Amino acid sequence: MTKKEFNKLLRDATNFRKGILEGQPSKAMCFAVAAPLQGYLSFTGLKCRLIEGGVGEWVHFWIELPDGTILDPTADQFESPDGLKMPPVYIGKKPDWYLQEAIAL
Repeated sequence: MTKKEFNKLLRDATNFRKGILEGQPSKAMCFAVAAPLQGYLSFTGLKCRLIEGGVGEWVHFWIELPDGTILDPTADQFESPDGLKMPPVYIGKKPDWYLQEAIAL
């Protein structure tokens, strides 16, 4: 993914998230944001799939691109095991502490 493509994806995901959350926290909203975002991205021609997995003891949903990059539009509800706060929208390598259990769509 080029820097331009990355920036567009981040901008689109951030705006989509804002539109759904309307200023509310992202906690427990992963499916409500990730599922329609995955549909939108697929409609625009970006191949991606919705993943159901887990973070800690929580069921969690995120989007996976064909190259294995993940897009988590509600990542800010979690901290990494070393205590670092995740950004509102995370795009990158799937963290080791994200456990993939099944493909939702």
